[in-house]
Amino acid sequence: MQALGELALPTLASRKKACVSLLARRNCTLGDVISIVVVDPGLTVAVLQNVNRRRGKKRVRIASVESAVNLIGQTQLKACIQEVPELETVCRAENLPMTLMLWERQRHAAAQATHWAQLREDKSPSECGIVALCAGLPELMTCVYRPDEYRAVFRAQDELGSQGAGVARGVDFAELGRQLVQRWCLPELLGDVFRSERYEFYRPLGIMLASELARLVDSGWYIAKTVTCLEVVAEYLGWPYDRCVEMVHQVAVRSARSGSLPGAVPAAARLVQQTGEVVIADVAASNREVPEKNKSDDRQTRLQGILLQFKQQLQGADLRTVLTLTMSVLHKRLKFSRCVIFVLDKGKPSMQARIALGEGAETLQQLRLDTGKSPVFSSLLKKPQSLLVNTQNRQRYAPHLPVEFDAASADSFACMSLFFGQRPIGVVYVDRQSGKSFGADHYACFKNICGLANQSLRAAATKAKTSCPQKIRVRVPAL
Repeated sequence: MQALGELALPTLASRKKACVSLLARRNCTLGDVISIVVVDPGLTVAVLQNVNRRRGKKRVRIASVESAVNLIGQTQLKACIQEVPELETVCRAENLPMTLMLWERQRHAAAQATHWAQLREDKSPSECGIVALCAGLPELMTCVYRPDEYRAVFRAQDELGSQGAGVARGVDFAELGRQLVQRWCLPELLGDVFRSERYEFYRPLGIMLASELARLVDSGWYIAKTVTCLEVVAEYLGWPYDRCVEMVHQVAVRSARSGSLPGAVPAAARLVQQTGEVVIADVAASNREVPEKNKSDDRQTRLQGILLQFKQQLQGADLRTVLTLTMSVLHKRLKFSRCVIFVLDKGKPSMQARIALGEGAETLQQLRLDTGKSPVFSSLLKKPQSLLVNTQNRQRYAPHLPVEFDAASADSFACMSLFFGQRPIGVVYVDRQSGKSFGADHYACFKNICGLANQSLRAAATKAKTSCPQKIRVRVPAL
């Protein structure tokens, strides 16, 4: 591990080029360069190394990029940045996605740590952000230069955490972090983050929590460990849990909007991600050519915002509100052509349309479906699950659908069942414009929306059961 301290943390080629280009201009403002440096661990480390080595051992190390840049000067800053190796050159192509994931993780951690420091009225919140950005240095260096060792740690970190998994495989990230802090003359506060005994102090504890939260959300926002971490964050800030979670989610969205890395999934995208699913990058149907990268990023950001807003609107919502909001977001915001909720009749093996939106939806609204005679709907109503029918599998499913439904439905459509706790309510149906097929991205989006609706209904059922432990009757109100 000592050899890693003799190597340099690389930077993204695009950011290095942008900084050098800015510094070559006559009217260059250092503020523009600083805005790039502070979101890139490689550039941040290089600048801090440069200024702190010049200051010697007896003086307090600089922990602010702004202060470091002003002390170095424009000419030396340009030379410093030009010496930083490029990630795309140092890192093998097959290891680049894993490295970019860590890069994006620490960017998210820095955003959280900076905001929390501002809430606590820290005198130097930007310092907390810089240290949080660098808190992943041991993992980054291992991933870049010893990818096989990091892969072994990565596979086990969900169970043991990154530190525990590393130690189990002979890689002590905390010790490596302390070595890098000393060898690279990095801020003392970063050294405190790698010493658990320093967590009794607010600053290193907050930075550690931000880094741990950023690591956990790579596996999901709604897993037990992430929820536990958020509870600790709420206690650390002295906030109610629900308010703290909302704030953390908003910071994640702002972090994604400020420029997430191409090829890396931002933490905000995982807010709507279900286990084992990939966050989609597009929703709307289109015959256009593949859009430019910035337009694609804008669409993804807008989609993340829609889904996050939907999730927030569902908090504490009753059954009627959940169903209304679900249909509204599917039809009005995500532009599915026809959206229908078929609700189970009380005491009968049949469903009828309760809400129908979109042109031509009246043909579906008139239907009463016998679920007992349809293996497809009978199966859907056994548990929360979804179904995609398209031109490739239509012939296989057609014999198992009610005849009238088969005639009225589109060639490509998706369905998903809704449950109030353990009890089925009915099925949501959506399709697209006539002649346009359902793609994997549209299907994933539909499942995410209905999945969030089911989560909200499950919470509502739990609340109802707690407040009224007697047998609960599920009654869908008129809509």
